[in-house]
Order: sequence, then structure tokens, then C-alpha cells
Amino acid sequence: MHPFPPAAIFGALFGSTMVKSLKALLLFASAALLAATVWANTTLFIEVSWNYNNPSGPDPAPIQEGSIVQIIGWNSSVPPSPENASNGGMTQYGTHPSDDPNEDPVPVLLPNTVEDSWQILGTTHVQQMSGNYYSVSIAIEIPSNVDKIFVRVFDVTDFPAAPEVVDGYWGISSATNVSDTIGTGYTWFDNVAVTNHAYFEVIPEPATVALIGSGLLAIAFRRKRKIISDVSDRSSHDEGGLS
Repeated sequence: MHPFPPAAIFGALFGSTMVKSLKALLLFASAALLAATVWANTTLFIEVSWNYNNPSGPDPAPIQEGSIVQIIGWNSSVPPSPENASNGGMTQYGTHPSDDPNEDPVPVLLPNTVEDSWQILGTTHVQQMSGNYYSVSIAIEIPSNVDKIFVRVFDVTDFPAAPEVVDGYWGISSATNVSDTIGTGYTWFDNVAVTNHAYFEVIPEPATVALIGSGLLAIAFRRKRKIISDVSDRSSHDEGGLS
């Protein structure tokens, strides 16, 4: 045994009260670190309903198993809220003629875009439906600057890459506090009406376009080398036949 344990030396120098305070501080720091770890990686079970308390409200779009659900994080100190964001926070890329001659041109929206103070924390699909609610389960990382989460729901099951578009509907929930979901791993978003008509498309990021372009160039280069090689082999064969 050490003749002068560090705790005893520290206690002699600074007193037992400070030692106890430091121990409490260390325990608090350990608990905070553990909480931060759980905050960063958590699995949420989410249930979303439409018109649960408003059966006379507008009929929702035909949500189906496989419909897309985005979980979005928000730093609520920076507007806008999901209720006040134009086009549900999605960038409008133009308009598209509606199939209904009585309807104005429909906006073309980029579903992978959000407001500056929002972050798409994860994207999943409707896994189970029952009556007028559906459920999803997803593991997400929640950054420390995010204090609220909400969902953006689409009736479609896939977003095509530009220039293709898909006709569909979207809806957005109100936000809930992240602190209310951590620990329970469960949250409920009520009265999400997926009634906003739009066309959707995804524009590849510049890096993706560059990667595709370099891949096509590599294929073209290999094909050119093969053609040159075939021509060279054929010439050698012809010269050998003439000799």
C-alpha cells in the first residue's frame, strides 16, 4: 500500500470538503459524458398519424408501406419553424404542368434540401400501418446543437434522379423537443396531413456528377485502347499472311 495515497495528500492540502466536491464533479462529468454518448446515437420508434383529432379535415394522400419519412433536426433558435417554412423547407426547382387541367402548374421540389437551420438526420420508410397511423423505427445521430425534431412525409416510395420527376404529395409535422424523446426512444407526431401536391426530383451533387463523368471517361478510354489493340492485331495478322 502506498504510504501516502494521492487522495490523502490532496485532502491534507485542500481539505476533505474539496475532495468530496471534486468526486461529485467527476461523477457528474462521467454522467454527462454517458448522456452525450446516448444523445449522439439513439434509436427512435416513431409513430405518425394523420387527422387523428380532425376526422373532418382534408383527406390525406394514400400513404403506403414504403412511403418515405425524413427525420429532421432543428436548432429552434434560428427560424423558420416547420409550420412556417415555404414548401416544407424544400428548394423549388421550377414548375411542372399538372395532369388536372383545372390546376395551376405544380412546383418541382428537391426533397433532399432543407432550411439552413435544419438537418436531415435520417431517412426511412413506413414499415407498418394501422388505421390512420403508421410507424417507423430508425437509428440516428442527434447533434448537440439540435434541440427539436420533426418529420417530413411523402406518399412516394422513391425519388428519381433529374431530369426524371415523380408526382406525389408531402406533409410536415410540428416539432417536438429532443429531450422528450431521449431515454424513452419513442415519439409521436400527430395530425400530419400529406396533402401538398408537388413533383419531386433529386439533382446529383457536383462530386457525384464528376465521379460519374470520370467513370464514363475511363470506360471510353478502355474501349478506345481495345479498338486500337484490335486494329493492331488485325494489321499484324494481315502482314503475316502476306509474307
